[in-house]
Amino acid sequence: MDVRARDEIASRPDRWRRVEASATVEGELHELGERDGAARLDRLADRLHRSRCVAHHHSMRGSPAGRIDAVDARAIREAASAICVRDGRSGEPEVLVVQRSRESRFLPGYVAFPGGAVEPGDDARAARWFGSAEEGHRAAALRELTEEVGLAVTSGGVVTSLGMTPIDEFPPEPGTIPEICHWVAPPEVPVRFDARFFAVSVDPGVEPVVDGLEVVTAWWASPRALLSGWTEGTHKLYWPTWFTVSELAACASRQEVLGLRFATREPTADEEQSMPRHVMEHEA
Repeated sequence: MDVRARDEIASRPDRWRRVEASATVEGELHELGERDGAARLDRLADRLHRSRCVAHHHSMRGSPAGRIDAVDARAIREAASAICVRDGRSGEPEVLVVQRSRESRFLPGYVAFPGGAVEPGDDARAARWFGSAEEGHRAAALRELTEEVGLAVTSGGVVTSLGMTPIDEFPPEPGTIPEICHWVAPPEVPVRFDARFFAVSVDPGVEPVVDGLEVVTAWWASPRALLSGWTEGTHKLYWPTWFTVSELAACASRQEVLGLRFATREPTADEEQSMPRHVMEHEA
């Protein structure tokens, strides 16, 4: 089967689709600096085994069985998120996460990366900032980052700003905001989305300013600390966030995060049964 970058692979109709990373699918597309996928999945399996020891008391509803014969007619919500990364004091990278408002329609109270739906004006912003309307998702990630946590990505770096004037005046090069992964929600998910995650390098000392509406708090944390908080029940992570954080946890530096590219995948049957219910099905 000929699989191209960002193609969807539906291995089972009732689960999350797998979306190939833009970095590599076949051997001839392998990028320098990309680590071995099998070893990464082994590390992920080890972390999952350890997390089960803490999270085994949670209940988990498996995906519905059977075929999906009807075509889902609902519109897919185009979305984008920004994974801001900086060098942490301990030496391992830290990423910026937010806790969504409990009033949010989607993922209320969950910990996530800054982001949201692509808006009609994002194509125009993309044309203005990057010279191409095709970069609408990347523009949406930067807009959401500014709106939710008051950070503007410019050609000179990330600065604190409550508006997008700094981006208009000094737009960054699109190549400095690489796409890390691409998630497409399956038909049974209540709110369907097609989301792209972009990495943003941030210097130490730059702090978020939350909007207090969609986001109630924001903080820097190492991916490993986020996973520890999840296993302890401190916060909730939806499957795409959990899986993305698990991939980030294998990175030893900010540069490794910026160079990270991975294929998203659906949860295994074992994961569906062993992980907390909120990971697979967001709770109001």
